[in-house]
Amino acid sequence: MEAVTVLVALGAVGIALAINHLVKRARRDRWGAYARSRGLQPRPGSTCRLFGVFDRTVVALDEETRSAGKTRYTVTKASAFFSLPMPDGLNVTAEGLGAGFAIAFGGQDIQVGHADADETLRIQASDEAATRLLFARDGARRAIVDFVPTEQEGRVSAARVGFVLRGFIDDPGVLDAMLRKAGGVVRAVESALAVDPALDEYLRHSGPGEAYPLPTEWIEPTAERPAAPSAPPRPPVAAPPPTDDGAAPPSGVDALVAELSAGGRVESTGSFTLDRDAARAKLARFRLRDPEQYVLALIRAAVLKGASRIDVTLDADDLRLAFDGRPFALADFEELYGALFVGGEDADLRARRQLALAVTTVEAVKPKFVRILSGGGPDAASFTLTPGEPDRYGPTEERTDGTTIHVKSGLLAALGGRRGRLAELLESRCAFATLPISVNGKVVSRNAFAEPAWGAVELDGPGFRGLVGLCPTRTRSQEVAWVVDGVVAARHELDDWPRELTAVVDGSARLKLDVSEGDVVRDAAHAELVAAVHAALPRVYHRLGEQLAQRPLGRSDFPRSWAAAVLRSVARGFPDARAFAANGPARWLAELPLFQDVRLRDVSLAELLDGAADGTAGRADYALAGLGIHTESSGYDELSRRRIVWVGWRHDPRLRAFLHRTFGDRLPCLNDRLLDCPRSMELLEELTGRGWL
Repeated sequence: MEAVTVLVALGAVGIALAINHLVKRARRDRWGAYARSRGLQPRPGSTCRLFGVFDRTVVALDEETRSAGKTRYTVTKASAFFSLPMPDGLNVTAEGLGAGFAIAFGGQDIQVGHADADETLRIQASDEAATRLLFARDGARRAIVDFVPTEQEGRVSAARVGFVLRGFIDDPGVLDAMLRKAGGVVRAVESALAVDPALDEYLRHSGPGEAYPLPTEWIEPTAERPAAPSAPPRPPVAAPPPTDDGAAPPSGVDALVAELSAGGRVESTGSFTLDRDAARAKLARFRLRDPEQYVLALIRAAVLKGASRIDVTLDADDLRLAFDGRPFALADFEELYGALFVGGEDADLRARRQLALAVTTVEAVKPKFVRILSGGGPDAASFTLTPGEPDRYGPTEERTDGTTIHVKSGLLAALGGRRGRLAELLESRCAFATLPISVNGKVVSRNAFAEPAWGAVELDGPGFRGLVGLCPTRTRSQEVAWVVDGVVAARHELDDWPRELTAVVDGSARLKLDVSEGDVVRDAAHAELVAAVHAALPRVYHRLGEQLAQRPLGRSDFPRSWAAAVLRSVARGFPDARAFAANGPARWLAELPLFQDVRLRDVSLAELLDGAADGTAGRADYALAGLGIHTESSGYDELSRRRIVWVGWRHDPRLRAFLHRTFGDRLPCLNDRLLDCPRSMELLEELTGRGWL
């Protein structure tokens, strides 16, 4: 009896499987007939799938099985695929549908500023700017708003438009309607995004300014300016000028200078005598804002002494600094604090001034002692500072090559992580020193940009030198690092300059530090150096163009697309297309590969100008990669001989305005010609196999 039951069960299963097979085969046959009648291609698999071109749009039909609890059911999904590049990570659903779907792919909810979209749609994307631009086009926004909330599982993604109907749909009329609905949204969106010459002309006058402004001298060359003379030396200062009767009394640092100077006198150039113990106590108020920056003053003193190398050793409670160069003399220690009140640009005097600043500042970190030994001959001298005790200094029988400085920290400082902070401070502020500076054996000075910079050129002028370039990885504003005596004194942002601009300027002979030593003085010398950085921009652009044309040898990381975008921006600044003629000032830009054709190959403006002259150039919003065109077909053969520049909507609209301004109607739109070309089924199968995002 049991055997009979088993046989009956097996028979029932076999019959069910056979019926299921017959049903699937019948479905495939019906969809196969539909595909043949519409020029679509069936895709082999366990479920039915068709793909191809319908009304000039790439489409697909899919049979899918869904589950709701224990219930399984079939749906038919219609999809139409974008041939234009859409915003990265785009996922538009009805409000409340697929809450976390695009977030998993880096998307975020976006409010586009249009109530009809914001109130009915959940808009997510990783490229917010492009998404806002998409919804700013009325035709595209209306098409999406009218479609997504009204269709079952209606969705618009970066790749496709789609929705479903419940059940297996095999009625040709219904299938046609589904494809027309999805394809209609794609065509409406792409039509709204297509390049519009009228809009281009409008953008020419009202569009945003260029990110990489054209140097004015390229349009209106000016006479060459004579080199600026070196800054005159600062005169010695014996004492502050007397105040006028009735003027407010000095305060802060000025009051301190007046107070100390009143009790001192100038002995000779570079020498100022004052009560040492009183000066040391009162100079506690005249410290760097960050006491740990005393180590930077020591570095500056070493550089001013002509050091060829500086070695810093840090452990939990010790800082040892050693350097060669001219040693400090006993007179430097005798007249240490007075150096802060004496003018003059002698390097040894400035070194003494930095040493005095370091010594007065280091007391704020409460060291156990500071000991300096300098000199290897009979003139060797030492200096010791111990908090709460008078300074000890004088000749010494100890010898050293150059100068050694030892700062011994207390237990609390050692436990507070001061070693790490000092190492980080040295690494960040000594990066552009021209001599080797090591911290625990690691050289932290590199005399180069921290991030890869392209188009970099050298600055070299009276009293200054440096580097200027463009750094594509910068996420902050432009930056100029001002270096004084081997240490970065300040980093300044510059308004209305390229965001990626990065510059390092060593203006040790020209720049002055403010009283806090935390910034440079914005005086005439500083203004001249800013002008020198700005004047280097044309050379930066030229150098970047050379790198783009040559593909820097051994540098696979060269950002070609970014470099081309920078130089396109520069080219757009020329108001007259004649600048790109054979002898024009912008011919070098015209010969660079700044554009791509529809096959995504590099093409220059000069090639496009030649093609426009003989009627063999054009423009298109579509790239072949998004259309699945059969490039070996006879229908594409004639187009392949043309220079067709790819001008998609996501390209900078200022580029479109520039092309319209430069070519007028000599660069006809060939979108329709491309859409009518034969398609490759292998490529279409690959295109329609994309996911939603």
